[in-house]
Amino acid sequence: ILYSSAAATLGAPGQSAHALACGYLDGLAQQFSTLDAPKTLSVAWGAWGESGRAATPEMLATLASRGMGALSDAEGC
Repeated sequence: ILYSSAAATLGAPGQSAHALACGYLDGLAQQFSTLDAPKTLSVAWGAWGESGRAATPEMLATLASRGMGALSDAEGC
């Protein structure tokens, strides 16, 4: 299981390196699916609203303005 981020697909200002790294993980999982390799899954997590970089009123407001919500810590565990 690879932990990726929705940023790989959606992008966000100031997150180009993060989006690139997550996109790599997504592509790696897809490539492994074509090989005789163990099953690999890349989980593209959304923003966490109670901890991490998105846990600010400004970021949560930005997400809401784009029609996106945030995961609670309980939902992510």
